[in-house]
Amino acid sequence: MGKILDKIVGIFCLTVFVTMLINHGKIDFSGWDFFVGKAKEAVESEQGQALIEETKETSWNIATIFIDKFKTDSEKVKEEYNKQKNALTESTAAAAESTETTQTAQTPTLIRANLEVVIDGDTILVNTGDRTGVKVRLIGVDTPESVHSDESRNNEYGTMASDYTKLLLKNTTVVYLQYDEEQNDTYGRDLCYVWLKEDVDTSSAQDISNYMLNGILLRNGYAHDKVFVPNVKYADVFAQLREDAESTKAGLWQYQEFENL
Repeated sequence: MGKILDKIVGIFCLTVFVTMLINHGKIDFSGWDFFVGKAKEAVESEQGQALIEETKETSWNIATIFIDKFKTDSEKVKEEYNKQKNALTESTAAAAESTETTQTAQTPTLIRANLEVVIDGDTILVNTGDRTGVKVRLIGVDTPESVHSDESRNNEYGTMASDYTKLLLKNTTVVYLQYDEEQNDTYGRDLCYVWLKEDVDTSSAQDISNYMLNGILLRNGYAHDKVFVPNVKYADVFAQLREDAESTKAGLWQYQEFENL
């Protein structure tokens, strides 16, 4: 094939040379018919026809090489595209799985419990099924004392807060317990956020205010907010609820003595 290419290059160079001579007036066109005739004889000759066929074959071979290379390159491009597409799909799936796992991890578990009795404003007794007589202390809130063993610590505001909690839970038989970092205090009580229904958004300030017993007591002015580290999940929300109740003199905030407790 190298010889044929040499011939093609030679013909090309000759054509260029002749063209240059014509352009510079070095060729007399009076003898052009002679050259045309000779060229026709050369083409029609056996050697000329063989050269043409060989040139055709060579051209086809060259074209085939380019076509095959194009196909190969196209397959490589397609393969790389599919590889990138698969990698992107896997990455997207992994990200979605990671997000779902994170969301699941961030959604706290609510434990169903049967309400047995209200002990005082911020303490109730429940039955979780596997545990009975579970004393639950509400996290992040503090109501005045009403049933303390030291009678001198009990006061009318404690009784009012206790009565309010009993009123809230009068027709409630089931509550839902949510734990924080520390699950028990030094008295053996379970430390919980107590939800009045299960279908809630535990990160919603509105749901905390409307459906969490801790939040309801603060919103309506029957408890102070109190931070007990490390159980501080809703400390900011509780502080805001207390501030709003205090500013509007809601519930027990209408009494000066309650402010000083």
